[in-house]
Amino acid sequence: MCVSGTTATEQEYRCLALEGLSRTLQTALASGLVPGGGASFAVAARRLAEQELSLPLEERAALHAVRTALLEPLRTLAHNAGVDPAVIAHRSLEVAPNLVYDVLAEQWIDPWSAPLLDPLGVLEAAVETSLSLGRTFLTTDVLVHRTWPASSAEP
Repeated sequence: MCVSGTTATEQEYRCLALEGLSRTLQTALASGLVPGGGASFAVAARRLAEQELSLPLEERAALHAVRTALLEPLRTLAHNAGVDPAVIAHRSLEVAPNLVYDVLAEQWIDPWSAPLLDPLGVLEAAVETSLSLGRTFLTTDVLVHRTWPASSAEP
């Protein structure tokens, strides 16, 4: 047992939470910290938007999809907090990384003084996993070809 609790289930839950915190801290120490609350992704989305105009149409469409995906964690945080995601995402594109929206305090704050920070390694892993999944989905859509019409198996 690594922590105490009134029941075995509570002990297990606390132990798993503590192990997760430990891994997060190790990642933060190894890779560093960046502003949290989706601010780092908002900065990346803003930089992609600056490059978008000079690209061919197909590449612009791909960049737009990536920009939309980068803002989704921020939108989800705002939606779950009961705040209009479009307003928070738009404002975040303007002020990040200097200010981030704290959903608990319901205000824009300096991420370094709050602190509202994310381990860089966790964000990198999330982006790499998302890109890998997207590549797989696109490849699968291209490679899977049905030569017969889809059928239904109703009783």
